[in-house]
Amino acid sequence: MNHLKSKTIESVNLLIEYFEAKWNVAALNISDRVARTLSAVLMGMCMALLGLFVVILLSISAALALGDWLGNPALGFLLIALFYMLVGAVVILYRKQLLFLPFVNYVLNLLYKEEKDEN
Repeated sequence: MNHLKSKTIESVNLLIEYFEAKWNVAALNISDRVARTLSAVLMGMCMALLGLFVVILLSISAALALGDWLGNPALGFLLIALFYMLVGAVVILYRKQLLFLPFVNYVLNLLYKEEKDEN
């Protein structure tokens, strides 16, 4: 009877260790996925900021060039502003297809890419 009791206690302890190990592996997988996703989002934000600076400088250059060509610098800036208003209207109208869905798909691919590679 004592032998059975010690084996049962040993089995329960091994089972507890097994579930603790599984829990630790799951926690590590989750933290890895979160870290990958956050680093990708931060990298995207940095690239977007850099792209914004480039667009601003190119817009100023284009506005000045258009202004020289048209003989009125204010008209060059007005045309560039109208262009951006048109682009903004198109982006607002198609924001789900242009912005939301690609971003969600990218994040989901980042989160579930590891699972596909493991299987």
